[in-house]
Amino acid sequence: VRGKLGPDCDGRDTVTAMATMATVATARTIPAKTKPRRSTAAIGSYYKARSRRFLEAHGYVVADLEKMYWIVDKRQHGRMIPLKKDQLGSDLLAVNADEVVFVQVRGGATARSKVAAAIQLFATYPCPAPVVKQWVLVWLPRAREPEVIDCADRVRR
Repeated sequence: VRGKLGPDCDGRDTVTAMATMATVATARTIPAKTKPRRSTAAIGSYYKARSRRFLEAHGYVVADLEKMYWIVDKRQHGRMIPLKKDQLGSDLLAVNADEVVFVQVRGGATARSKVAAAIQLFATYPCPAPVVKQWVLVWLPRAREPEVIDCADRVRR
C-alpha cells in the first residue's frame, strides 16, 4: 500500500517517511547501555540480609530492629514518604543461649569510615556487661565474612 506523496517527504511515500521518523524518535529515547545504579537503601538491605544469614549460620536467632515510619508531605498533596529508624541504635538483634547481641551493619567501600559513627551511636544506649554485647559488622566489597568489631567495652561508662 502506497501512501500519498507530500512536499515534506522529499519524494518518498508517507508510510516510509513515518516509519523513518518513528525509528529516529526511538533511537533518541533509548539510553546507552549502562549498569543501573542501586539506591542507598537497596545496598543497606543487601548487607543487612548478608549479616542476618551470617548470624543465623553461627547459631543466633535474629530479629530486625528497624522501624518504618510514614510521613505525610503536605507540599506534594499528601504524598506518603517512608522513613526508617533504628531502634536502640541497631539494625539487628541476635540472641542465642549465652548472649544477646545488638548489631549495627556497615557495608561497602567506605564501611570503615562509618564505624566511628556506629560506636558513637551505641554510646547513647546502656549495655549491661557480661550478657549483652554491641557489635558492628563491617562488610568490605567481595568479602566472604564480615569484620566483627565488639563495641561493648569501648562504650561502657
